[in-house]
Amino acid sequence: MALREYQQEIDADTLYEIKKKGGVSGDGQQLKPNIEVIGATADIYVSNEEPDSAPTGMYIIANGEALEGGAYFEYIPNYLYVDGSPTTIILSGISAVEVV
Repeated sequence: MALREYQQEIDADTLYEIKKKGGVSGDGQQLKPNIEVIGATADIYVSNEEPDSAPTGMYIIANGEALEGGAYFEYIPNYLYVDGSPTTIILSGISAVEVV
């Protein structure tokens, strides 16, 4: 699958610092930041503060528990962690950098 310039594939069980990334759909509309989980369910955790041990101290986004498919972000938190074993996780309209 070819990703578009506003998309990024990330790994499960990895803590990421995230921020909004501009993205425009094929018809010129601004994209609402979202995540897509493919191949298995996963829990989508977020936080505005860096957790000591992800996902402890983080909370699950709305519609992000046992997610398989897509969910939108109402706002972009500072940190993201995907707990599970999906085959593919794609962010659209979000830039992610692994926290090391």
